[in-house]
Amino acid sequence: DANEDADNDGLTNLEEFRMGTDPRNPDRVSPAVAQIFPADGTTGTPINGVVVARFTEPLQAESVVAGTVRLIRQNTALAGTVTLSGDGLSVTFTPTLELNPLTLHTVQIDGHKDRAGNRMAGTFTSSFTTGQFQDTTPPNVLRTSPPSGATDVPVNTPFVVEFSERMDLG
Repeated sequence: DANEDADNDGLTNLEEFRMGTDPRNPDRVSPAVAQIFPADGTTGTPINGVVVARFTEPLQAESVVAGTVRLIRQNTALAGTVTLSGDGLSVTFTPTLELNPLTLHTVQIDGHKDRAGNRMAGTFTSSFTTGQFQDTTPPNVLRTSPPSGATDVPVNTPFVVEFSERMDLG
């Protein structure tokens, strides 16, 4: 059984076990950051902001631990918490304290694994500069679909809400 290739991906069960990947899952593609917020090079980020990384595929919850997302200011990693979204595609880093205003911050992300056990290929790096303000404005609903008061709407119609700013679903 150790020399079998249960998922036909070209690796034996033993090889996959040694690599820490799932021998029953043929996925051999590493997860990668597809989108980062704040975007790389952004200026004027609120000092009470968070960092959100969206991945190309769902992650193993066990791989989303302290140290896999680092927010660095002047060569010092800032304290904070790392959480995984319900769909497994987004990781949020919430700093413990407010960020310093008008300061360059670097984000480093690595060590995450997809559900097949494939580890990120390398370290993702991005940076942003804070502004001098807190984001204290609550989001507003800009529009809904179907619109309020609509009649004869099929029961399988998706309900969509558009907000005035990015929402944190956590």
